[in-house]
Amino acid sequence: MDSEDETEVLPAHYILKLIVFQFRVCSLEYFFDEMTFWEINDLVSYIGYLDRNFMEMSRLQIFTEAQVHSRKELELTKILSFPWDQEH
Repeated sequence: MDSEDETEVLPAHYILKLIVFQFRVCSLEYFFDEMTFWEINDLVSYIGYLDRNFMEMSRLQIFTEAQVHSRKELELTKILSFPWDQEH
């Protein structure tokens, strides 16, 4: 099997925990009764982006704190980089 064909299969209870309880994307009833496989696939594919605002705020706090204590001009993405930094 080629490495391109291999995909990680997540256990159903893990997906349920992420989508319903941790990120509160939908209700438990919707998850079990109405959600389709393509919806689950899309949500799992982009689950890392759900807390993007929180991660950006955290990076800005870290950067500000580091810049105060540094004599050099620092770059935000060099302090802490995220996958979406490469998208721009």
